[in-house]
Amino acid sequence: MRELVDECKTFFFGGFETTSLSITWTLLLLALNEDWQNQLRDEIKEVVGNIEELDINLLADLKKMKWVMNKVIRLYPPSPNVPREVKEDIQEDIWIDANNFKPQRFMNDANGGWNHTMGYLPFGFGGRTSVGCLSYLCMKYGDSYLLEWFKPL
Repeated sequence: MRELVDECKTFFFGGFETTSLSITWTLLLLALNEDWQNQLRDEIKEVVGNIEELDINLLADLKKMKWVMNKVIRLYPPSPNVPREVKEDIQEDIWIDANNFKPQRFMNDANGGWNHTMGYLPFGFGGRTSVGCLSYLCMKYGDSYLLEWFKPL
């Protein structure tokens, strides 16, 4: 029973802590990139309509929101402690303009153009990625709601 309670705590605290960190970084980057802020507002109005009557199933249709979230998570991962050993220097041409806010990088590719399967791990690797999926869903909902009511400056 103790192990079950511990797993539930992992989901609850891990999921919400990563969500709050990711939403914070998203709002900061959107405050610095007003064009993307406006694009997301337009997408929310088009796909969701009235945010107060949000059908959670519509969140999957927020494509630009997903690009922005992937870019934010790539720049500021909510779980950055993935142990990896560096075998060689990485060439800069792998991520062109890596530090610039260009969410469209994820338009046609979930890995943002990165060819290595372990190169982009937004929520780690393995069995605990489901906590990340919960965080991702909550992040979409939170970002949609906040963008509908507030404008990051």
